[in-house]
Amino acid sequence: MSNDLPFSTDPLSRRQLLKAGAGVVAGGTLATLLGASGPVASAFASTAKVPTPTVKPTIDGDLNWLTWAEYIPPKVVTSFEKKYGVKVTQSYMTDDEQYVQKLAAGEPFDLITTNSAYLPQSVGGNLLQTFDPSDLKNFHQLIDFYQHPFYDDAQYRYTVPYGYGPTGIAYLSNKVSNVSHTWNDLFDHPEAKGHVYVLDQLEETIGAALLRDGYPLNSGSSAQVQKAVKSLMTLKPDLGGITTNVTPLLTSGQGWLVHAWATNVYEAIEASKTPEDIKFYLPTDGAPVAADTLSIGKNAKSPGTALLFIDWVLQEDNNYALGQYAAQKTGAKGGNAAFDDLVKKYPMFKFDDEKVLSDRGNWKIYPTGSRLSLYNQEWNAFEA
Repeated sequence: MSNDLPFSTDPLSRRQLLKAGAGVVAGGTLATLLGASGPVASAFASTAKVPTPTVKPTIDGDLNWLTWAEYIPPKVVTSFEKKYGVKVTQSYMTDDEQYVQKLAAGEPFDLITTNSAYLPQSVGGNLLQTFDPSDLKNFHQLIDFYQHPFYDDAQYRYTVPYGYGPTGIAYLSNKVSNVSHTWNDLFDHPEAKGHVYVLDQLEETIGAALLRDGYPLNSGSSAQVQKAVKSLMTLKPDLGGITTNVTPLLTSGQGWLVHAWATNVYEAIEASKTPEDIKFYLPTDGAPVAADTLSIGKNAKSPGTALLFIDWVLQEDNNYALGQYAAQKTGAKGGNAAFDDLVKKYPMFKFDDEKVLSDRGNWKIYPTGSRLSLYNQEWNAFEA
């Protein structure tokens, strides 16, 4: 393995990492907090009967927001504070598990940057408040899919989208050729030995191997997961590393075939001296995705301010600023337009939202219970 890049790196912020999904967990923390989830296939079942909301979008105090560092344009926050005469305090987390732990412990955050992959656990643990989307002046700004996303599609909602981007493969076209546009490309290019990298997130990398073997992304089958990790073991001698620090791999030329999130690849292209060499695609056998979302905490002291701020973020000009700042789609017209403007020179980033988002098989679900134990066991064996 290369000594230039360690097998595990610590991301500094969501804007740098822009994780599409959940982080690596050592042990069964979430399972202990919330109990094992039901069958994976039903984890995103329609929540037709959800609590009737009591919150309205109105100022009822200052806003306490648990989020990621450097994940919103400062002007969107300061303009809200000036307009409504309130203070927005941002507290930062380093992985998605932290917000579930903090909410389960009863901490009174008003607004939380949540994750669709955790919604079954968050709802099951009674950690979030519902709201009526008809109370939001800017709800119509959401693209069609997010008007009624299957993971949160009842009359009352727990979330609105904040940002998303599917996972795919980046490669250097001056080093690697004849790609098949499938996950098998990571395994099928011996000329890239020592320059192949996979993400340091167990559900991302095990998920990619599952898709490559023709299995569901969120499989809970021991046989399927074990076979997928066995496939990863065959790849291990060719790896340069296991990391989330994708951008410098591509800008330095160290990474030739890189398991990557679209936003990081875009940032690498913008920073590269030879941007024409960096290519990216979503594998045809599956494009894993999850959405960062905004939610109101169960024990919020200012839930009305939180809901008003959610509406503020959806406002077209604010949402455009968000998409431009985070360099990702937001699920609303403003942010999606900003992303399209950013990547207009790079058609490889203009993925088909309807095709990617409407395929439930692409959506990541955070593992709990026996599935979490299985994934941790196999992941530890792979990393050893």
